Amino acid sequence: MRRGPWWVVLVALAALGAAGAVALSGVAGATGWGPGYGRWGFMGGWGRGGPPGFGWMRGMRGAMWGRYGPWAPASADSVPAAPASPGAERAEVTARIVEWKIEPATVRVQAGRRLVLTVRNDGTVPHNFAIPDLGVRLVDIAPGGSRTVELNADEPGTYEFFCDIPGHAQLGQRGTLEIGEA
Repeated sequence: MRRGPWWVVLVALAALGAAGAVALSGVAGATGWGPGYGRWGFMGGWGRGGPPGFGWMRGMRGAMWGRYGPWAPASADSVPAAPASPGAERAEVTARIVEWKIEPATVRVQAGRRLVLTVRNDGTVPHNFAIPDLGVRLVDIAPGGSRTVELNADEPGTYEFFCDIPGHAQLGQRGTLEIGEA
């Protein structure tokens, strides 16, 4: 039985070794492919430009953290246009966000009150908080940070709230605001 020429295997191994040496050299680092581009070589560049053709990873990472696409955070928080009624009785509530839940999961408020809602992020990554039916959206609440919004609890009903970073609500960061009859 005849085998292929041994030199083909030797050339292939030499080419593979040369490619590895170039990838780890300063030449490759200057082009963004080697150790000069991030701690882990060219893989460190993935998501920050990195090798040509890998820009999709930057987009995927951004989508996971809510930075791109239709769910991208606005430049500022979104709160209801109508100011809360200053003469109404206040109902103060603190919602606590952690991975992967919002506590309390159900908030009950009597209709006609001025809801003062403080959202505190006790988690380890930034989170958003939204009550779409009431026009509330608080973006990029940093770990350890909090935001407060005041709104009129005028319309009785059940309103869903959640973290609108893609995937977070599906993991359990959701709840309901119940505005009951006065």
